[in-house]
Amino acid sequence: MDAPGSAALKAEALRLGFAGAAIARLDVEDPGAAAGAAHYRAWYAPTVITIGLLGLACTIGAFASVHRRRLPFALLGAASVSLLIGWVVTGL
Repeated sequence: MDAPGSAALKAEALRLGFAGAAIARLDVEDPGAAAGAAHYRAWYAPTVITIGLLGLACTIGAFASVHRRRLPFALLGAASVSLLIGWVVTGL
């Protein structure tokens, strides 16, 4: 039996996954277009990778804590903030 709210948790994680994959795909296809000549900026790749891994860790943590009442949604909120920061950094 699923925990209460697990359908909402799964839907939010799916949305975050698709949005994160879209950012990664655009950045892999044309890294210079995302933040304007990103290959000249030494901070760009490590920053984008760190932001992505932080969001991924929060999403995994949300699934691991699905039996808690509020923690999964707090972690998915942090993952959403990470996604928004990723959009800002990549210039989308």
